[in-house]
Amino acid sequence: KEYEKAEEYARKAIEVNPNYYVSYALLGEIKMEQKMCEEALPYFAKALEINSSYVSGYVNRGACFYELKRFPEAESDFLNALKIFPGYTLAHKNLGVMYAVNGKFAEAVPHLEQVALESEDAAAEHVLGVSLLNLGRVPEAREHLEKVLILSPGHADTIKILEQISQ
Repeated sequence: KEYEKAEEYARKAIEVNPNYYVSYALLGEIKMEQKMCEEALPYFAKALEINSSYVSGYVNRGACFYELKRFPEAESDFLNALKIFPGYTLAHKNLGVMYAVNGKFAEAVPHLEQVALESEDAAAEHVLGVSLLNLGRVPEAREHLEKVLILSPGHADTIKILEQISQ
């Protein structure tokens, strides 16, 4: 991957048009791709300062905040993305996973259910199944966990959980 060249082109684009939010977002995405989330944040902030309706900017910055374990800021960005585009599957997935990871299973479920309706995402189905299980909703959990095995046969964690709830 030629990060340096991509970064150079994005910086040149900013020189030509300093108000083109996409160039800042690209720099943020390059830093994200390099696992440099702290360095990505100012670029996403600048892109959002220029275009406050830039949904992907909120989702990407939220993902960086999540990686940095800055959960309140991640939540805010994912929710802002959903205010602009309520059906944005990736925002629902990120928010649902973040809630589940933090033990907020009741908050996670509606977002992960939205993902389940919109896509065939084994990871989201797994987290949804585990969240439902933690809420005592075993039949629904089993349904989603079984779907994981259709989408991703041999998913070890899912197999283990299904074996445990079948006993």
